[in-house]
Amino acid sequence: MPLLQFHGADDGCILSARVDDRHRFAAPHALEVVPDVGHFLHIEAPEAIAERIAAWAE
Repeated sequence: MPLLQFHGADDGCILSARVDDRHRFAAPHALEVVPDVGHFLHIEAPEAIAERIAAWAE
């Protein structure tokens, strides 16, 4: 199953360098670091996240 992973560029809970674990997944895996948001991407930028998911799912 393909996987889309988001990470907020300003996330103070999980550091970006620790998130890029794409090597662990056998399926296609995309990591997208989203600028100007923190840990709660879907709350901080719901429209932008929804647009990214829709574009990826096409």
